[in-house]
Amino acid sequence: MTRFGNAAVVLAYSALWLWIFAAMLLTGCATSAPGPEFVTPSVVRGPQGTDWRALGAVEIIKLNCPAEGSDAYAGLPVRELCISPRTDGNPVVEYFSGPTDAELWRLDAIARELAARTGPPIGFHCTHGCDRTGLLYAMILRYLGMSREEARWHLEHDAGGCYHGLPGVDRAWALWNRTIYGRGTR
Repeated sequence: MTRFGNAAVVLAYSALWLWIFAAMLLTGCATSAPGPEFVTPSVVRGPQGTDWRALGAVEIIKLNCPAEGSDAYAGLPVRELCISPRTDGNPVVEYFSGPTDAELWRLDAIARELAARTGPPIGFHCTHGCDRTGLLYAMILRYLGMSREEARWHLEHDAGGCYHGLPGVDRAWALWNRTIYGRGTR
């Protein structure tokens, strides 16, 4: 590339980052993660850093990977699913290509388990409590009897409306509803 071609690429990426940051500020995602939210009396979602013990949680399901940070879980048992924030080579870090098919099946098993749960709460989270957490949240709502459209609305608007509209989450939601939802274990 010429010197001007490289400058154009840098300018384009800079503009994209500025737009993403502005959108995050307007939605509140850049300034604070959403607070915890009970899905049922036995299931609570939240961002990394939630005081799970104060919410009565007896176990945590961690959707993010160890490299994304960790919480002090005050001795609570933790199940690590590690739904990786794969970017498929996209230079924009906020791009999430969604869970792999195997990860989607694991999420389905967890969604079925949590939808049927009674007793003390289990908490679940990813880093921000928005996209991976929102996807699992919407899956649980479907297993609780909510329509696809209603659950999708909650995916986009609950947790302070911090859902980022990432293509990977959209792909995973459509694929799960079309091929996995209600089919049981693989």
